[in-house]
This record gives sequence, structure tokens and C-alpha cells, in this order.
Amino acid sequence: MAVPKIARLGTPDMKPIMVGGPSAMGQAKGGAIEFLLGLVRQSIYYFGGRIQQSKAQKDLKSLGTRIDKDRRAMPTKGVLVSLQFIVQEGSKEAAGQGNAFRYTTYLYGKGATVSEARQDQVRHGLIREGTRSNEKYAYQPIWFPPLKATGRIKRPFPVIGHGCFVQGKVWLQNVQWTTIQGFDDEGKSNLAGSGNSFFFDILQPPTNMVTSHGATGVVKIPIKQRPVGSGGKSIPVVDLDTTLGNVTAAMVFPADAHTEQVFWRAPETKQKPLGTIRGITNFNRIRWIRPENIRLLKSP
Repeated sequence: MAVPKIARLGTPDMKPIMVGGPSAMGQAKGGAIEFLLGLVRQSIYYFGGRIQQSKAQKDLKSLGTRIDKDRRAMPTKGVLVSLQFIVQEGSKEAAGQGNAFRYTTYLYGKGATVSEARQDQVRHGLIREGTRSNEKYAYQPIWFPPLKATGRIKRPFPVIGHGCFVQGKVWLQNVQWTTIQGFDDEGKSNLAGSGNSFFFDILQPPTNMVTSHGATGVVKIPIKQRPVGSGGKSIPVVDLDTTLGNVTAAMVFPADAHTEQVFWRAPETKQKPLGTIRGITNFNRIRWIRPENIRLLKSP
């Protein structure tokens, strides 16, 4: 299996995701048309300013029809709509004293997850309205989940093994990412009481990650080979403490719905600055496990 040499990062300006429409998990809030038009009718404020009613209503009405049609045609895929605004910086309006936020258009993407749909948005591209020197773009994402449960979700890096926890060692390693130090250990999340039947794919970590937050640079990822707790093999892990070298962890990805549900209760990789890991599909679903806590079921 080829080792991914480069993983690219960036600086997004996306805001917390709103969820609309029925999903496979029963999060029913009505159809896409009703949900989107409801935003206009209720005069919801985005980023402190009210969206322009006429243009927004026209766009969102046709958009709602498209979303409902696409979700019926492909029920295992959701739709991510990112409403685009131009924000005027350094003004009284930007401080909340008026409307400094102008709705312009939207981005549209489909995928089994939010991350996959974001990548689909990037592939389609967008011709955007130009901005002045004191303006910038901002986005409000709205996620319409799949109507049916999805099958296998795309892994962010190659799968090199399959495993479960060693009995009595059911906990995850919390990890932080910084653009200077790379990955670092940040305590742990104990999954005791959630059951023991957790299965996950073990991923091959990339050797480098490129960051474009501020100055562009390459962060080398220190990869080691460490023996697992049970299974008699060694696997590639990331050195999370290069000073002492006594904390390593494997990148893992939930292999079934039950494991995914429990892993979501633990924090994803913490990012400082926030939002610097971008463009790596489904990276937010990665969790970390120390090799001594892994029982290897399928060898690399």
C-alpha cells in the first residue's frame, strides 16, 4: 500500500453547520424548500446582518426543489449548501449596528458526509462577485443529511489493517494539531461503559502535511513502527511526543455504525489555529489509539 506523502491543509471561514430536512436518523424538519424559505420568513440573521429577502428567496426556492430532487434520486447522499456573503470589515455595521453582510450566491455539493460534500463543492467551482479591499467572503453551511443510511464511507488515508481494542484498554488518545509542532498528545477519552465491540480500520499516516495558514510550509510527520498489544505485528504510528518519545498513536477510522456513534462522543483532532486542517476528506472522523491498546485482526 502506497504511503500518502502529502496531505494539504488550508484556512476555511465556514461557520457552524445548520441541519435541515429529514434524514436516516429521523432528524425531520420538513422538506428543503420549507426549511430554506423558513430562514427568509423568520428573517434569521447571519453573522449579525439580515440576508437580502428578494434575492435570497428567489435562490432558495429553486434551490429547495433541487435539493429535494437530488436526495430522492440519491437517498444515500446528503446535500451541503453554503450560502455565500460578502462581509464589510472595520465598519459600524460589522460591529452589529447595521447590515454589513450582503448575500450573493451559494455553493452546492453532494456526498455521504459533510466532508465529502465540501470536496464536491470544490470540484464544481464558483464564479464569485469581486470584493473591495475592506470586504471578504463568509459562508453559512446548511447540511441536508442522506435519507437512507450510507454504505462504506471514504477513508482519508489508505487502510493498512483492521483491529479492535485490547480487553480492558478501551480508550482513545486525544490529539491536537498545530502548524508548528504537528500532532501532539492531549489526554485521553475513556470509552468504558459503552461496550467492548468496537471495530476500526488502521490508517497509514502521511509523511508530511502542507499548511497554508499564514505562510505556506511543510510539517513533517514523525512516523514510527510500534508493536500492537495483541496480534504479533507492528503498525505505523505517529510520534506525539518527539521530546520524550513515549507517546505514539495510530490513526484509526470507525468500521461500523456502532463504533462510529461511540467515537463521535470523543473529541476529534483539535486544531490550533481552528480550521487549519482542510481538504482531507472525512478527516474529522479519524480517532487515535495507542498501539499497545490495539488487538490486530487483519495484518498490514
